[in-house]
Amino acid sequence: MQRDARNSLKVGTTKEDVARFFASENTPLTINESGQNHEAIGTLYFKGLAECQNVACGDDSALIGIRVKVDANGTVVSDPVVIGMYTDCL
Repeated sequence: MQRDARNSLKVGTTKEDVARFFASENTPLTINESGQNHEAIGTLYFKGLAECQNVACGDDSALIGIRVKVDANGTVVSDPVVIGMYTDCL
């Protein structure tokens, strides 16, 4: 996903192409407009299987988030950031 984001969300990419990228990745898109800071954000959540023998270890859930700064028109102005993290595992 990181490679796809870097290839598809280059500086200058239009709002329509940003929306198309998130749709192609089956990732819900949110546009955060806070003052002069604008971001296109998408997050995928994955639920683990909870097959861990130790009750304290969680269910292995995770998320992948994609964030890219855009201008007021929705045009990409910086490289995308892709993160992945466990949300329920010790």
